[in-house]
Amino acid sequence: MSQSDPRAEEWKECIGQINKFDGYLIDLRKFGFSFVTGIATASSFLGIKQTSQELQLGVIIGNMVLVCVLYWIDQYYQNLLFGAVTRGRELEYIMGRALIERVSTINQRRGLSKFFGVGTIHVGFLIAITVLWTVSAWYQPDSPPPATTTPGNLAYRTVQVQPQDSGEQEERLRLLGLQNILISVLFATLVYVEVVHLTVESPRNKTYRAISEKIESYRSRKEQRKARLEAIPGELRDSWITIRELTAKEDWLINEASVKKKKDLDSQIQNLLKERNELEVRDSFPEEKQLESEIANIIEKNNSEGRWSKIF
Repeated sequence: MSQSDPRAEEWKECIGQINKFDGYLIDLRKFGFSFVTGIATASSFLGIKQTSQELQLGVIIGNMVLVCVLYWIDQYYQNLLFGAVTRGRELEYIMGRALIERVSTINQRRGLSKFFGVGTIHVGFLIAITVLWTVSAWYQPDSPPPATTTPGNLAYRTVQVQPQDSGEQEERLRLLGLQNILISVLFATLVYVEVVHLTVESPRNKTYRAISEKIESYRSRKEQRKARLEAIPGELRDSWITIRELTAKEDWLINEASVKKKKDLDSQIQNLLKERNELEVRDSFPEEKQLESEIANIIEKNNSEGRWSKIF
């Protein structure tokens, strides 16, 4: 294939787009999660400094919203990456290359994405943030009771057990209310992440698997045709050799078995020649239009673009 082939140029452009979107995703996850971790750490210091739980709760809820925004942006670039990867794999089949296919196969078999999706990481961050606020809000260090000095200069501590006053009860009720608010926000964000996962990430993965299976079926049929074309000349040669050996006998024309065998071999040769011609015509027929049409149908069938627009 010449270097000026437009399909080769398009494949190179797909590789460039894949590298670009991969870089965007790496930077987004690297800086985004670092920022989220930094805010979570800062909120824990707010708890140590006895800052009001309302302010600390506001920081935590803002952090949860930030995690959801990061997930949304992540899925946006994942969709763009998906388009470049699928088109690149389609071009690779037509051009006889397998770079993207090899990378995708290794990642699916050995990568953590086989067990953990991107949404799982965001859910883990949301739960960790909730646990962090709950621990820092309810943890109250006990202060030792004041020391009492006796005339003998012996210090001892007195502990008086008194029922909880109304102020402590109000504080506990206030903390319970804040915790309920946080749990409600956590539930809402988890539902949002799960909805995005079910309507965006999961259908995209399903579509990619269907496209991979379609390309693999085309590749398998092409390899079978190639193997068959390589085997037919040997079968033709064997048939011709058998006919030559058979007709070399002087009495083969009066031997019914030999005549029948000769007819069967002639029919077999005709069938092999016909099969070879059909395979050669099939290989000469361009498959890219048919493959492109079938991949477009798969995307149209499994695509949830209408539901994506409602979420985003």
